[in-house]
Amino acid sequence: MELDTGIPKEDRKEVSKKLKEVLGTSYALYIKSQKFHWNVEGKMFVDLHAKFEEVYQQLAEFNDTVAERIRALGFKAPGSLSEFNSLSEIDDSREMDLEDREMIKVLVKDYEALIKLMRGAEETADEADDLATEDLLSSSLHDFEMQTWMLRSNLK
Repeated sequence: MELDTGIPKEDRKEVSKKLKEVLGTSYALYIKSQKFHWNVEGKMFVDLHAKFEEVYQQLAEFNDTVAERIRALGFKAPGSLSEFNSLSEIDDSREMDLEDREMIKVLVKDYEALIKLMRGAEETADEADDLATEDLLSSSLHDFEMQTWMLRSNLK
């Protein structure tokens, strides 16, 4: 049975494509923030250990929501590390010996890349008249901008 949401299939396909890029990047950031949570050391250990956990938990919820939106648009969501790597706009940061402040800088940079992707996806959703995707991205943009600001504030 063909999906009929009022949004033409080609538009849904384009929105889905952008959401897959967002999901790949967000998933890479999720993994990186969890890695930093496990490996952070230094004077800010207690605060950063808790902050990085907050970050990856927020991203896990977002990832699930984006994947479900892709499904609601009628397409399969990516679900393997190789798919996420091919879709991600951020480097997977294999370094193990980053100082706590370097971890923060990496996450800020990666959040900024994710936010740019989300804005592009939101624009594509707007052009497709896909209000549900716009709403999902808009509310998450606010949350991620706040998270980025909080991380960046630790560098002052």
